[in-house]
Amino acid sequence: MTRRRVRATAVRRPGALGAVLLAAAVALSGCGLIPVPEPRSSTSSPTTEEVAPDLARYYEQALTWSPCEDGAQCATATAPLDWSAPDPATDIQLALVRHTARGADGPRGSLFVNPGGRVRPASTS
Repeated sequence: MTRRRVRATAVRRPGALGAVLLAAAVALSGCGLIPVPEPRSSTSSPTTEEVAPDLARYYEQALTWSPCEDGAQCATATAPLDWSAPDPATDIQLALVRHTARGADGPRGSLFVNPGGRVRPASTS
């Protein structure tokens, strides 16, 4: 009877094969289908609430935009000092600045900020 010699490499093969399969499974687990979120719409729905009659003039005002510094557009809006008790005698003027969207896909909505504060005014005009 002839005895077959078992080589050491033959014993290592199942372990090496298992390691290769495990590495492949880990590497391919990241290749699954990942859901891509739908792009968000930047438009908002108009409100269905009725505007109080004494506030209507603030909501219905038309802004006149004109060129100002750094390619921006400027306008002034009238607002009541106290929204809970509007009084035309105490109205304030708000300086507004906007930059138009420059992307290929058009406008992205509005962003309102108040760059001024106690130390530095928001506008010099």
